[in-house]
Amino acid sequence: MSDLSSVSIPENLRELVNAQLMDDETIQWIDQPIPVFFTGLSTFAFVFGLFFTAFCTIILLDCMLYPPPMTLRPPLPWTFTILSPFLLLGLFLLSIPLLMWREAKQTVYAITNLRVIVVRGTYSGFNVTNFYPANFVDMFCKQKADGTGNIFFRNGVWDWLEPTKRGFVNIRNVVKVERMLQELKRTKSPE
Repeated sequence: MSDLSSVSIPENLRELVNAQLMDDETIQWIDQPIPVFFTGLSTFAFVFGLFFTAFCTIILLDCMLYPPPMTLRPPLPWTFTILSPFLLLGLFLLSIPLLMWREAKQTVYAITNLRVIVVRGTYSGFNVTNFYPANFVDMFCKQKADGTGNIFFRNGVWDWLEPTKRGFVNIRNVVKVERMLQELKRTKSPE
């Protein structure tokens, strides 16, 4: 059991977790993911966003500053209409690191004596997901050199398509947390 008072969780997230607890349920571990801007996925999206945004901006500037003869060019509003979806896509891809950082700040993971509770912030509120020991059919733990890492678990074939929805992402002391999940599975799973 860890010292829960030393963990700094925003009060609204702590209240959401406490509201999920049953009468005989206690929190064994609670934490938030480490918020980072550039992960593998967000870096990839950011680089593509740079490409799309730069490409669209260069074409728009080229059409405005150096217009071809009237017989060869479409009017500027048509050029903007054609390029605007690509420009919006580029701007969205550029914002993905910030969105992922924001999601990490509004996510909390908790292990109780009965189950795992995951609270994720969305733009319209919070999603609360519960995982019981029977859900821990396969667990995959990936630890980094600094002791942080990810734990994913599944109970069906299709769960690997969205692994971040079924596990803990970018948490501290990942091996300790994996041991707690294994212990919960061992003690609470039906024989």
